[in-house]
Formats: sequence, C-alpha cells, structure tokens
Amino acid sequence: MRILIGTDIRATGLQDGWSAESRLARALAGTHDVHVARPAAARRAPTVPTLPGTVEHTVWSMPLAGHRHRRISVPIGLHRRAGDLLDRIRPDVVHVLGQLPLCRALITAARDRGIAVVATSHITPEALIAGLPVGEGGRAVAHEWLWRRAARSLARADAVTAPTPYVAALVTLAGIRPVHVVSTGVDLTRFRPGIATAAFRARHGITAGPIIGFVGRLDPDKGLDVLIRALPTVRAQVDARLLLVGDGDSRARLQALAGRLGVAEHVVFTGLLPDDELPAAYATMTVFATAGTNHLRAGALLEAMASGRAVVGAHAAAVPGLVRAGLTGLLFPPDDADALAARLVELLADPVRAAALGLHARALAEQHDQHLTVAGFEQIYRSVDSRPMRGAHR
Repeated sequence: MRILIGTDIRATGLQDGWSAESRLARALAGTHDVHVARPAAARRAPTVPTLPGTVEHTVWSMPLAGHRHRRISVPIGLHRRAGDLLDRIRPDVVHVLGQLPLCRALITAARDRGIAVVATSHITPEALIAGLPVGEGGRAVAHEWLWRRAARSLARADAVTAPTPYVAALVTLAGIRPVHVVSTGVDLTRFRPGIATAAFRARHGITAGPIIGFVGRLDPDKGLDVLIRALPTVRAQVDARLLLVGDGDSRARLQALAGRLGVAEHVVFTGLLPDDELPAAYATMTVFATAGTNHLRAGALLEAMASGRAVVGAHAAAVPGLVRAGLTGLLFPPDDADALAARLVELLADPVRAAALGLHARALAEQHDQHLTVAGFEQIYRSVDSRPMRGAHR
C-alpha cells in the first residue's frame, strides 16, 4: 500500500527519528511504500532524505509563533503544493498527523481526488499556545479558535485516531465520533533492558551514581524548570545527577536556573543525539522523570518503560494512563517541585524498588509493541480504502 503521512510541525530541537511522523513512517516502511510530507528544517531548505526507507517531501516553512525550535509550513501556495504532491505520489491513503495548514491542505486535496483520509490528533491547542506572549485572554481566544479549526478538519476524514485515551476523550468532546485509539507504539528491540552504557557515560562525562533522566524538547511546556528546582532537595539526600537529552528554546534558561540553584555541575545537557545513542541514554537513567502537563503521545515515556525504567511523572494529560502509581512508577501533583523531589528520593534511595517498577514498566510497554500499532493502522487503512462512498462528509 502507498501511504502519504503529513505533519504540520517540525521540531528542530529533536532528532528526526524522535518525531511522530518519523516513528510511524519507520514502523510502516518495512511493508509499505511510505512518503512523508512536512515543513522543511529551514525556510526554503531542499528535500534531503532523513527518514530511512521512506521518501520525504518538504514545503517552505517558518518558525511557529512563540516556539523558536518548531517550524510550520508557509500557507502561501500550500493547496497547490498539496495537490501536486498527491498527483505525483498517487497514494492509496493520506494519513495526516495534525490539523494545521499543511494537513488541512492535504485533506482538501485528498477529498477532491477521492483518496481515503485518516486523521490522527496528537497535538492539542493547549500545547501550541503555551509559548504565545498574548496573555490569558489571548490564549483563551486562540484555544477556542484552534479547537474549532481542528474539529472541522477531523470531521472531513474517513477515520479519526488518537494515540492515547486522554487525547481520544478531548477529540470526542470537540464533537468528533468515533475516535479509534491506536498507540504511538515502541520498538521493543531497540529499547530494552541490558543496553551497555559505559561508552555513553564516557562520551558525555556522566559519572557513576543515580541518574534522573529526560528525553525530549527543552521547551516551556515540558516543565523542566520543575525538575531542576527539585534537584537541590534530591541531592541533599541522594548523590544524583540530572540528564537532559534534547534541545529547545528553554535550554539557556534552564542552564541559568541550575547555576542559580547551585546544581549546574550536576546537570548534563547532551544536546541533540544521533538515533543510535538513544537506547544507551535511557539505559543510563535510574529513573525517567517528566514534569510536563501536555504529554499526549507519550512516545518518550514508552521508550523509557521499554528500556526497563520506572517513570516519575506529573499527574496530568496522558501520563497517568501509563504511569500506574506504585506499579510502573510514581505520580506527583503538577508544578510541585517538593512533591517531585520526594518521589524521586523514594526511588533513588531504593534501587531494588526502582528496578522492580522498571520490570513492570517493561511489561506494560510490551502492550504497545510497534507491530501492534502497524497492524492497527493497516486495518484502518484497508477499511477506509475499500469504502465506496469515501467522499461523504461526516
């Protein structure tokens, strides 16, 4: 089957292999002809294939307002570009991972040509408006407008999916039914317990001892300041270090905060990592921690859990669906650095318990094997591609 995956946002603070479209494309590429349409890494950057086994198509891009390390497509000429792409690729199914300009243009072009459309909602207006400097009133207006536009786009798809029950509930509240839950999935062969870490530690100057880790964009919506504010309290009881893998708008601010709190020498910023270093990064961690309140796909959480790592996470968004308190990790109230520190000490001071939670985390991650994700989407693709009345609106 020939599949075109479209996405609206390109995060330049992440390796290409970490994004939603990359994970899905890589999982499908083994048995399908996969094409990916997304914003370019720079304004008019040429197409440079970065996703193994797929064909990549880029469109002109510009920075997303309030997010220096995230890029969105330039709206000018987008509908023509989307139509040209579909005429050249002739996909059986168009699968969009968003509801902003590029994905909306792909939906319109697909509808005009009678091509089946699957739409996945994996980013909500809450995450997009987090960095907008428009005040609470402006954010409320933007929130309502973005949800209205998103619902309108989703309603034009032949099938709608969400990566977690939490996102499915949000989309249902927006008036879209039915919504199929299909996990982001995780590569259980890449991310597993027992990965060697000595070379990774040496390369990044990570000394022996307990490690609190995070993987993802270093952006305001990830709540990483809460992690750094918790570190002095943790270190008063456990000789732990914090490992932050990724890059983003908040990096300089987080480094300055660590300096003010006197823990700068105990925080390791790796910057962007090659994909082949990522399994060792997770294996280096004693626990994976996240204070973000907008987790929707939970891709990094699943990778950490597949690596056999317990998770300490904020009780918000999709996190409680994976972090079963006392079984696969521990939860804490959002934005509460003291509570986060207490949970971290609870596990770091008891490595036997942390390891036991990690084993349960691995078992839960096995329910999200990427092969199950591929099978789920394949079933949906076959269903929508065989419908005789694909053009009917929801």
